[in-house]
Amino acid sequence: MGDSFPDYIPAILQKEIFQNYALKEAYLQIEDGIDGNSPNTQKYGGLAAVAMASLVAFYPNAPKSKPITRRNLVWF
Repeated sequence: MGDSFPDYIPAILQKEIFQNYALKEAYLQIEDGIDGNSPNTQKYGGLAAVAMASLVAFYPNAPKSKPITRRNLVWF
């Protein structure tokens, strides 16, 4: 279809997640925070976090990642 959004993210959350995260990263690069404040970075970081929490709430029973267990077989 030509877009680069993953299929498993609902269309209503795609803009919220990707746009706010991209803006947070952009402001992280351009805000110097001389006064100890980076208001735009904090604003868009918070909006991206809320959107990610909405995605988690959208898929409450999603399978969690499982740790890889390595087993060795020893023959006697």
